[in-house]
Amino acid sequence: MDTKVVIVGDGAVGKTNFLLSGVNHIFPEDYNPTVVDNFSTETTYKDKTVGLTLWDTAGQEDFDELRPLSYPDTHVFIIGFDVSNSTSLENIEAKWIKEVRTHCPNTPVILVALKCDLRNDPRKGTECITEEQAKKVQERIGAVCYRECSAKQHKGIEEIFQLCAQIKLDPESLGIKSPNSNSTNAKKENEKKDDKKNNSGGGGGCLVM
Repeated sequence: MDTKVVIVGDGAVGKTNFLLSGVNHIFPEDYNPTVVDNFSTETTYKDKTVGLTLWDTAGQEDFDELRPLSYPDTHVFIIGFDVSNSTSLENIEAKWIKEVRTHCPNTPVILVALKCDLRNDPRKGTECITEEQAKKVQERIGAVCYRECSAKQHKGIEEIFQLCAQIKLDPESLGIKSPNSNSTNAKKENEKKDDKKNNSGGGGGCLVM
């Protein structure tokens, strides 16, 4: 089963170029808003080949009702922002994490800085969001990890794909509880309660096997 990854964030922050650069190794110069699109690729984790299904979404308000239709069965969310656009980072907390948690309260999230090459642009570099600023947002929204990348320079994207595979195959290595861990813990707690009832003296309890 492929790992389903959905990327969300404001319009024009670079989500589509992130995917095109990572999957097809191209960087379109023109901006064309996406409604919903998906890509397929493969990555590796601990010598295992892992299939990724990557869902691109529209960040504009016009698609607020349509966008969540792509969320069911998602294994990992990537929430992206443009390092040269402070509003796109502010909206991570104001909008995107709220939307994700409303529909998928327990799905792991990676916070990703897009267009990091702009930090070296003399016209925009001094105004760009810093790693320190972004990591504070990561902590506040409870994202599993924070990563930086540049679609234009094809840097950092494959590492993010590998991280998505790691989250799916080996969540405990990142401090994420696997879906089965909660049910296992609950079962143990119930067994403890049953043992207490059976050992409490009193009438006819039943032994749970």
